[in-house]
This record gives sequence, structure tokens and C-alpha cells, in this order.
Amino acid sequence: MSKKVILTGAFAFVLIGSMTAQAELVGEWNFDAQSFANSGTAGSVHDGALLSGGTGNFSTDTHNGSGYSLQFTGADDDVLLIDNSKNTDAGYLSTFDNSTGFTISMWMKTEVADSWVRWEEFGGKGNEGAKSGWSLRSETDERVWFTDYDGGGNKAYNSSVNVFDTSWHLVTAVYDGTEGDTSMRVYLDGELSRTVGNDLADASAYSLVFGGRDDGSRSGDILLDDIEYYDTALNASEVAALIPEPATLGLVVAFGGGLLFVRRFMQI
Repeated sequence: MSKKVILTGAFAFVLIGSMTAQAELVGEWNFDAQSFANSGTAGSVHDGALLSGGTGNFSTDTHNGSGYSLQFTGADDDVLLIDNSKNTDAGYLSTFDNSTGFTISMWMKTEVADSWVRWEEFGGKGNEGAKSGWSLRSETDERVWFTDYDGGGNKAYNSSVNVFDTSWHLVTAVYDGTEGDTSMRVYLDGELSRTVGNDLADASAYSLVFGGRDDGSRSGDILLDDIEYYDTALNASEVAALIPEPATLGLVVAFGGGLLFVRRFMQI
């Protein structure tokens, strides 16, 4: 199967270049085949299924104008659970329970401006009552919040830009368990918005879920597209590289800092 990586380096004159970091894309749900299949390196063991048991509502409204996105209606049980991501699942793997670091990135769009209310969630793994795990959720201020559930009150949120404006936005949440006061970072459209520090409590007892909570609650009207889960904390340059470059799929050299990095992905 293919492996998708992000590479960074000081100098290179071919696409591979010298590499200073490698992040494996273990989970990728792009919906282009109108299915919940995982095309990341972890493979079909982490396909998804709707809690309702339905086949899903797919839309041709996508962030790049091709393929399909997944439409959530806000109905109870209209949430996407990722197979074998909870420790009571028969085929459980700890792919999404990495305590050292991970990155979750997704394109999102609300269909009705300012339609979401407080605590509606579009991605997460954990449980608020049990004080474990994390979520990406909305707030009444129209911001996206990257929230920890350990009861510490630390939340990383985006800038004052209203993301519930019927436009596509790339939301990226990064957790780095080695970074202390900057362990939680949230990016909007490839740009860092805020960092805070907190340790995430174990969430292995809960499924990775999109479109709401794993019990079917907290769902909202939203389109999600090209959801990606990396097994490490991406840095700022790597997050910026998640934005497609229409003219090139290769390299951009920042001569001032001597930094060369891949602006899009390689398949190895």
C-alpha cells in the first residue's frame, strides 16, 4: 500500500531531498469513492461506519471542486465512527491513542451561516464526563476549539475569523506531548492561531469520531472533506504544506532561511 509522508530539509535538488522529519499518514478518509474507506497506511482496519448504520449523504460540494465530501445533517446518530479505534472493539489497534503526538486535519464547511451552536463537535476521541481525550468543536463565538477533556480548562482556539461562514476552511489540530506549555496547537487555513499547554488523558476507551460524539450527540449541519490523521505532531511548515499548491506539487525554497520543504505530498 502507499505511504504518504511530509518531508522537510535544508537543501535538495530532486523531489526526495534531504529529510529532517517524516510523518506517516495512518488515517485518510476522503469520501471520493462515496464510502468511508481509510486510504491511509493503516488500511481497512480503520474504515468507518455511521452510528445509524446508514450509507451516508455524499455531496459534490468539495474544497477542491472534485470528488465528494461527507454531509452531516445534525440528526442523532448521524456521526462517523472509525472501526477498531476503541479498546473494546474486537480488532482494536492503538493507532489513534498516541500519547506522544498526533495531527488531525480536515476541510470543513457549514451549509448555513452561523448555524452551529456551543459544543457541537465535528471531530474527537474521548469523553467529557470521564475527563479523557480531546475534541474539535464549535463555540457561540463562531470559533473552532481544540479542547482537552481532562478538566484542566485549557483550550486552544482559532483566531477571530468566523469559520461558520459557508466557505471551506482547513482546520488542523496538533498535539505534541513533549512540548509542555505549547503542546496543543490549532491552525486555520494553514496558519497558526494559538497554542496552549496540557496533557491529554487516555482516550482508548472511546472511538475516533467525526460529525459529533461517539454516542450520536452533539452533531451539526456540516460538510467534511479530506480528513487526515498523522501519527506525529507536524510543525508549522508541514501544516502549511497541507494547503494544495495548484501550480506545483514539488518544492518551494525559502532562500533567506535556507529552508526547503515539500509543499504537497509524495507517495512512496
